[in-house]
Amino acid sequence: MSHIGKNIRKIRTVKNYSQTDFADKFALKRATVGAYEEGRSEPKISTLIEIANYFSISVDDLLKKELTVNDLFKFDIFKKELQKSSKHNLRPSELPIDLVSVPFLSASQNKDLAANPLELNKLEQLVMPLPKGDEYLAVEIADKAMEQIGQGIAQGDIIIGRKPKSKQEQFLEDERTYLLQTATGFLVRKVSSSAEGYWLKTLNQDYYSTLLKEEAILGYWQIVLRLTKNVGGSFQKIVRESDN
Repeated sequence: MSHIGKNIRKIRTVKNYSQTDFADKFALKRATVGAYEEGRSEPKISTLIEIANYFSISVDDLLKKELTVNDLFKFDIFKKELQKSSKHNLRPSELPIDLVSVPFLSASQNKDLAANPLELNKLEQLVMPLPKGDEYLAVEIADKAMEQIGQGIAQGDIIIGRKPKSKQEQFLEDERTYLLQTATGFLVRKVSSSAEGYWLKTLNQDYYSTLLKEEAILGYWQIVLRLTKNVGGSFQKIVRESDN
């Protein structure tokens, strides 16, 4: 059974392409891409090769394997790091690390979230080495609000947040950066409390800080990991976020 239709749809979702965007890249019609995704037709071998080469996926995987978010972002390197660290665990007092499935929200899904609410448990899953027993969420950053002179959280980075669960964590700490859920979607901001609610601060001067009432913050996650691209454009580095 061919998985090409599901895989094209997944590639589009993860890479933030509309059907038209995808069609334009490979000199196709939008309706043709729709037919692929609905299983009414399949690409010619020349088109398959072109798609596979563009996204650095083998033709065999594109056809026969149901691709994961990890496959598309080349995140299997983190599984290898987990296997290596498990052989040299010098800190047994820490929470056990395991491969954990994390709901992944792409930039395009986040952008459409206000108009088209979705259930987080229906998102594609990212598999990462993380402490077991916590609730996580991964969000692809869609803006440059937390970038400053080449530093900070960049557009296209993937932030992994942990849902607070202890009583001590059930409040937002001043001057700490969080992954926040609002009525218009998910964003990363540094918070500062005021009598009217919370200021959501940015680092980039091209973006304004905003004031939200406490009830307008629908949820928040403590940032535990930032996956960022290296110079070559591949996600090959995990950066642990500090509390600044």
